[in-house]
Amino acid sequence: MGFAAARHGSDDCGSIADVTVTKVLDLSDNRGGAFATRLLACTGAEVIVAEPPGGSPLRSAPPLIQGPDGVRSAAWEYLSSFKQTVQIAPADRVASAAGYHVAVVGSDSPGTSVAELANELRDAHPGLVVVAVTPYGLTGPQATWRAGDLEHWALGGHMALNGEPDREPIPGGGAWNSHLAGATAAVAAQAALLAPAPQRGVLVDVSAQAALAAAHQWSFSMFTHTGVVKRRAGNKHAEMHHPLNLYECNDGWVCIAAATFNQWEGLCIAMDRVELLADDDLANAANRFDRADEIDAAVTKWTLGRTVADVVEACQSHFCPAAPVGNLVDILGDEQLAYRDYWRPVPELGDRAVVPGVPFVVPASPDTRPAPTAAPA
Repeated sequence: MGFAAARHGSDDCGSIADVTVTKVLDLSDNRGGAFATRLLACTGAEVIVAEPPGGSPLRSAPPLIQGPDGVRSAAWEYLSSFKQTVQIAPADRVASAAGYHVAVVGSDSPGTSVAELANELRDAHPGLVVVAVTPYGLTGPQATWRAGDLEHWALGGHMALNGEPDREPIPGGGAWNSHLAGATAAVAAQAALLAPAPQRGVLVDVSAQAALAAAHQWSFSMFTHTGVVKRRAGNKHAEMHHPLNLYECNDGWVCIAAATFNQWEGLCIAMDRVELLADDDLANAANRFDRADEIDAAVTKWTLGRTVADVVEACQSHFCPAAPVGNLVDILGDEQLAYRDYWRPVPELGDRAVVPGVPFVVPASPDTRPAPTAAPA
């Protein structure tokens, strides 16, 4: 079974009420669109990447790695696994969407009008779900503005919250925000497929800025209801709840997050610091934040004399969330991910090469399929 059993009526895209696999045409050339279709492929959809003559721009996206058969893009290998490709000239993109249920559009290429392509697809193929993934959405004064990974961190309001309070704002790592926009697009595509049959093609207009703004915790409600602007506080939580911080052990670092009273209670018992637990003032989360330096000193004194594994075990056994601060080598060797068969080998790239597999478990998830190698002729 594919990722959706929708209630659309018959049209030139076909009814998908009874199909076993949903067909998706990826007409995008940005990471958000590519990640959206990767997620759809992971649920069992048949995804075809429409590459222009010369190949998709993602084939040359950094980082580049040396494989047995030449230089390959790690981004392409990850984003295009589980997919197939076909060469389609730009002038043929609209006609090529016949027979598909979903078309994903979005561009990092100058001079490409995503809005025009989306509207042409809707007009030509009634019933087709057209998903547009762009930095700001297809409407509004900033609809034609461009943005990359760094700008994504800024435009969604997250960069202003990252970093030390007396230093400049900093971004997070990698293409996290582009992938969040893509995940939003994948969910929206499925929601559109499950909606009542439309009179004409459905347009799913995904704004990366809006997706990122929706990912805040309580930053906006805190301002609208209390007038307080959330601020940077390094690894602390800024307004309330402590300890939520990184602590040094004798062989590395550990993250401890005791937000609730029960978690705080568990941490105090794990540290054998019952006097902290007996301090009624520290029963209140906001008071713990006000006394963060005092608490951090107590926790650090405890962690410095122990290994990361010992601290994590002590905290978890007393219902206090804690985890090692692992590097990439640690994550690749993580026993939990190994148990769930998350990392998938890619022998085409080398004996030790792996890519992330399916990040969820559903019956329709396909077996690993490597990214298409050579661009279609």
